[in-house]
Amino acid sequence: VAKSDSSPAVAWKQFGPPSTTNRWCCSVFKTAPQIITLREYMQMPDFCGMAIVGVRSEESLARSKYEYISLGEKHKGQYSCNVILDWNSAEIYLYSYTMGLVFNETYKKGNRRAGCLICPRAADRNDYMNHHWYQEESDKLIDIIRWAYQNSFSTSERLDQFIDNGGWKARKNGRDLITALYYSDERAKDGSYTIRVQKPSSDWQTWIRTIGSIESVSGVDYSILFRNTRHVFSLYSENNGFSVHVSSDDAKDVDFIVLLKQVFRKATCCVGCRECEADCPHGCLSFENGKVVISDKCRHCSQCHKPDRGCLVYKSLERPRGGSAMGKSTTLNAYSHFSPKREWIEQYFEFKDDFKSKHTLGTNMYAFFLRFLRDAGLMESNRFSRLASILDNLGLNNEIVWGILLVNLAHSRQVQWVVTNVPFNKEMTKAEMVLRLIEDGANQNWVNDVYSSIARLGDLPFGDIGFGKVTKIKRESWFERTVWTTPVPEVVLYSLFKFAEVCGDYYQFTLSYLMDETIERDGVSPTTIFGLDRDTMIRIVNGLAINYPEFISASFSFDLDTITLRKDKKAEDVLNLL
Repeated sequence: VAKSDSSPAVAWKQFGPPSTTNRWCCSVFKTAPQIITLREYMQMPDFCGMAIVGVRSEESLARSKYEYISLGEKHKGQYSCNVILDWNSAEIYLYSYTMGLVFNETYKKGNRRAGCLICPRAADRNDYMNHHWYQEESDKLIDIIRWAYQNSFSTSERLDQFIDNGGWKARKNGRDLITALYYSDERAKDGSYTIRVQKPSSDWQTWIRTIGSIESVSGVDYSILFRNTRHVFSLYSENNGFSVHVSSDDAKDVDFIVLLKQVFRKATCCVGCRECEADCPHGCLSFENGKVVISDKCRHCSQCHKPDRGCLVYKSLERPRGGSAMGKSTTLNAYSHFSPKREWIEQYFEFKDDFKSKHTLGTNMYAFFLRFLRDAGLMESNRFSRLASILDNLGLNNEIVWGILLVNLAHSRQVQWVVTNVPFNKEMTKAEMVLRLIEDGANQNWVNDVYSSIARLGDLPFGDIGFGKVTKIKRESWFERTVWTTPVPEVVLYSLFKFAEVCGDYYQFTLSYLMDETIERDGVSPTTIFGLDRDTMIRIVNGLAINYPEFISASFSFDLDTITLRKDKKAEDVLNLL
């Protein structure tokens, strides 16, 4: 019998209730205890085995893509063999009856699967059946969900409705939970980093042995040998914790700064779930009386840092960065590595509403391209949009077309990340860009797909009007944004209205406000998208006010710089000017 050291009642409060995107529970309650138990039984701390797993293709779309045998899919360093992957339900029951196998009692109580009692991936039918047959046990876990979200709803009725509707299952981070997170990190403009830890739960000097060896200490400065390179960081005591400072030079080593942050996340958040112990392939990490122990034989392989964000507790409780959702695609991995090519867009404009039946794209290409079309405003209700018709008349060789599309895309997650995080006229290496993406929520397993996607978007004409391009020389790769040198005034006008609408119909603002990138808001300014400086904006806006007074007025005299958009107009109306 393999069993976690923790109970659901305790762990659900430490981690926050599990959700469809934060399923820490599988590792904590199933796979990690299984691996640790086998190692203890075999007396082999570096044991590697194969789990015989009973999942089947017809259970879900995700499982239909499983391989018969895999390594590391269920748990790092362990094999899985899905022996009945291709069996259907009839074959399962025929075999079970023929062999006289004992049924789990829950199948006799209306359940199609015997899984966890309260599961974020369970269907409504399973939730109903489980609550009916196991009400006392279910209510205990539901009460923990109610406790975890108690500060997020104004009335108990709204909280109950949230639980009844399964809203807790969609949690992506720890923003709405009562459980506090005592870790934060911040990158300064000069490239240095500051990490702050309050109420650490374990010893950071033990955890840091997983990535390197502390060679010397001088006052607040620590020297560490990391992969044959010496780095220095400073540690300062603060109330209930400490802060760590890493200079911009040491932070240029992307692997070092990523793993250093994960060391302090573990020190802050560790609850002894033993996931890291199961991940260590050499048996160099263990827990004694709830405290982590690192063997002198540690090879610094970093496998114990493989959980997303370095620690399951931190990943579950992490607060989101960058404000609220941005209206369209809200994932950094919006297009995987299937960002559109120009010929795809040409096909779409050629076939229009017949694109679905006539395109030549592969299945995944088509699926991600549809997301791009919707983000760009080229498709509405699965049909060729009005915007698409207007841009089709202009032709794909017209910069106006790409300017309008970039404005729309700048309000979807991936493109907005680029235009708000990458400065103009400054080369950003792939390593630096990947690090920043990870800091802002990109999963380490697919962050390279995001970079590839951004590079392909830059290959389109977007690259020349503000978005930026990737340059490759031999093995080196970097991304650089350049300003749009010939901005079209009507595109800027469209962008101003788009900015106002996304910000909540904010139709009057100063140019200073428009250009202030430190203000957190949902709308993206044309100055941010296209790299337009103050003088250029004044020239363009003054011209727009003269040519289109029914849309815009402006004043840039006597220390005033007010821009006023007409409230009876919309971005959609600007398209008529094209």
